[in-house]
Amino acid sequence: MAISKCIKCKGTTFEAELAELKHSDSKVYLVQCADCGGVVGVQHFFDIPTLLAIQNVAINKIAKKMGIRSKLPEAE
Repeated sequence: MAISKCIKCKGTTFEAELAELKHSDSKVYLVQCADCGGVVGVQHFFDIPTLLAIQNVAINKIAKKMGIRSKLPEAE
């Protein structure tokens, strides 16, 4: 298996650093080299699949109360 390396300093340890984007309400995690801070990737602040599953459950409950058939998937 290959060892991931920072393209800036060749470091092999990484960390996630919370960052707020300028001119935006969004937050992200920057995946960065733990040695030099060089950014190698970005991750969403929220776990989007989990949020969507929770939302689908809520929508399905509302639809059921209204007698409407919903085809939204829920977490398994």
